[in-house]
Amino acid sequence: MNDSKIFATLQTPDGDTLATAHAYEAGNFRFNWNSYLDITLVLKGSIRLHTQEGTYEMSEDMFVFINPNVAHAALSLQKGSIALVLTISEQYIKQYFGFVPVFQTTCDPDCVNAPLSQAIRSCIASFFLSLAYRNKKFSDHFAKSQLDLLLAL
Repeated sequence: MNDSKIFATLQTPDGDTLATAHAYEAGNFRFNWNSYLDITLVLKGSIRLHTQEGTYEMSEDMFVFINPNVAHAALSLQKGSIALVLTISEQYIKQYFGFVPVFQTTCDPDCVNAPLSQAIRSCIASFFLSLAYRNKKFSDHFAKSQLDLLLAL
């Protein structure tokens, strides 16, 4: 899977990154740490996500919020597992809330079909698709609206 073909980014007119999304094939151990809010959504297969906040066994359609400045690593549990990662900058979150809240998540397989889980997955997918297949005139506005809805949820 070629990451460069499946990368989406939303920037300010000055070039500051507000949010990005990328899909990747999970491997042996992919370690990350950044100052963004990360939301990892499993699109195919299964992964184990290790964070300072806990370890999550994730299968298709499950997602987890990883707070800014929290180290984390994904481990594929099944060959061909694919994850979509949305990162939202602290700058954007502060603009929305006035501060950076601590996001809580329960990675519960029983909640996959809950209406709130479906809405969150829809926002993540809509953000990614609107920018990956962009019509510059409208895609930035639509992508921003999906971030706003996601944070409101």
